[in-house]
Amino acid sequence: MVRVKVKYLAAISDYTGVPEEEIEVGDGVTLADLLNRIRELHPDLAKFEDRFSILVLVNGVNRGLNYKLMDGDRVALLPPVSGG
Repeated sequence: MVRVKVKYLAAISDYTGVPEEEIEVGDGVTLADLLNRIRELHPDLAKFEDRFSILVLVNGVNRGLNYKLMDGDRVALLPPVSGG
């Protein structure tokens, strides 16, 4: 089994109800699989995703959805950022 720590930053944590959590997934699970699991655990997140995109970083790096998660990975979900 693979354990990943997921952080929900800024407004996203309002929709998940928690700022972070550890999620256990099977070996060979991709980032896309994890996002689907997060959506199952936190169905209100769909309300956020209906309005905004979410940036997903793994260990501080923007990875593709096919990235295979490894034990100890840190995943951060961030809302869109704007500014000048």
